[in-house]
Amino acid sequence: MTLRLVGLGICLITGCSAGAASSPVVPVSKPAITATVDDVAPGVVEIVSANARRSADNIIHFEVAYKFTSGSPVKNYMLNLTFPGTSVSGQKPMDAWEVKPEGIIKTGLPVADPAAKSFEITFAESDSPDRGYTVISNTVSGEVEPVLTSAAK
Repeated sequence: MTLRLVGLGICLITGCSAGAASSPVVPVSKPAITATVDDVAPGVVEIVSANARRSADNIIHFEVAYKFTSGSPVKNYMLNLTFPGTSVSGQKPMDAWEVKPEGIIKTGLPVADPAAKSFEITFAESDSPDRGYTVISNTVSGEVEPVLTSAAK
């Protein structure tokens, strides 16, 4: 029994073959190295247009049309909403799968401050939300459409 085990060990170590020609050694290929999010160049986004309207329940509803002019949505994104002349601001975080190369983002923000009559919007990007965001777009501003009263409808 011991002799068989020794023979098996020698066979495994030296590569037993039935004939003089042995199979060629095939090198094992290394897996392809893929780029990480950190290696991707920053995107550039153009905010094409934005509008905002206030509803009766003090929600300001936004529609923001955007398109990537460089890069593609592969990181983490943030839509920054501010209201000049007030302390009111808001953010809409988005993962890469929520952002397309071109599209419209619809969101709402509760704003009770009646002084919030105009807005500014920017689009920002981050490799990871805990690393902070960098603005990658133009700034678009506009007026908040007031609440329509029943008499104005």
